[in-house]
Amino acid sequence: MMKQCPKAREARFNSRNVSRWYGLGVKCVCIVLLVVLLSGCGDQPTMDESKDEAFSQWRDTRVTRLMGLAEDSYASGQLASARKRLVDILGVDPENQAASLLLGRICLELNDPQNALKCLEDLRMQSGETAEICYLLGMANEKLGNYSVAFEEFHRSFELNPRSLDPVEAAAESLVAMGKTTEAQKYLEGHMKNIQGDPGTFELAGRIAMILKDYSRAAWYFQKASDFDVDNQRYPEMLAHAEFMAGRPTKAVAVLKNMMANKDYKPSTWVYTTLGDCYIVMNQPENAIRTYHSAAKLSPENSELWVNIAKASLMQKDFKSAIRNAEKALVLDPVNSNATVVLGYSLVRDKQFSKAIEILESACQRNTKDVTLRCLLGQVYEAQGDKNRARKQYAIAFRSDPTNSVARELLTRANSAK
Repeated sequence: MMKQCPKAREARFNSRNVSRWYGLGVKCVCIVLLVVLLSGCGDQPTMDESKDEAFSQWRDTRVTRLMGLAEDSYASGQLASARKRLVDILGVDPENQAASLLLGRICLELNDPQNALKCLEDLRMQSGETAEICYLLGMANEKLGNYSVAFEEFHRSFELNPRSLDPVEAAAESLVAMGKTTEAQKYLEGHMKNIQGDPGTFELAGRIAMILKDYSRAAWYFQKASDFDVDNQRYPEMLAHAEFMAGRPTKAVAVLKNMMANKDYKPSTWVYTTLGDCYIVMNQPENAIRTYHSAAKLSPENSELWVNIAKASLMQKDFKSAIRNAEKALVLDPVNSNATVVLGYSLVRDKQFSKAIEILESACQRNTKDVTLRCLLGQVYEAQGDKNRARKQYAIAFRSDPTNSVARELLTRANSAK
């Protein structure tokens, strides 16, 4: 065997080492690359995940755009358009609380309480109770006539946000709607400690007191409302009415005169009429006639105003004027029983008995159960000496209303004079 020289052997050794190390290096590089590739696989989205992310982005963009359009439509009063867009939003995002809340409010404004109720109840199930949700639910139930439920919702709204008095007022009005006026007054007054210059609450308290015929208390509340909101002309008008009903016409006149002294104030027909009524009670027929005429200029077709003028003329014993104005009232409203009574009485006072009987008999045929007309007709017969016909009219009047003290007294007197 040939012996290899040392140099040749070293060269072959080196060549084998190089090949071995080179192969090992290639293997390491491949392993490293494989590890890197495998480690990155977990961060790469699958096709389904990419689709979900794209849909989510599309949905969010669409919801944001539709919500902006809905809010713009609502702000501009286009409620139907706003409602449609909100329904579209909830179609792609059923748990969108802002859309549900606004939709519930819009349904209420569109007088659709049933859908408002469903929308808001679903929202409460999703997000829990808030003062606003409870208040809107109260409004929906109130519109549906569910006043007891409405009261509970309004009361709950106040409990969740005691700084707002709107729920207190709404709850009190629900009690009034249920016929629980006294309870409404107690409920409202029980929260008066929370009122710090809120005229609306004082107004409501005054209106409730008017229903209860507690006119003095009503006047106090309306005065407070007026003190806190001096620019609101409605409060002094309410105050004047309450003072008049409380039997204090002088105070009512002072309130109305103070308002009319303002050159920017435009008195309404009601203001002139109330002022005239005050003058009647104060036995000032001349002032009453002048004031009623001011009202009639604003509302010339109002037959009751001409009846009032006729009544004031009777107070002055100006029977011709009373007849003329009562006839004018009947031209405007042929079935106005007040005008017929005043006309009949004015004719009697003017000694036109035949005409009075003609008018009153015709009116009694139209209004068979009008006790006042029957009694007046009987008195006309009695004034002419026809006691039998008078007694007959009194008897008809008493049968129509056995609780009427005037009819009972006239019938008793006629029977005792047989």
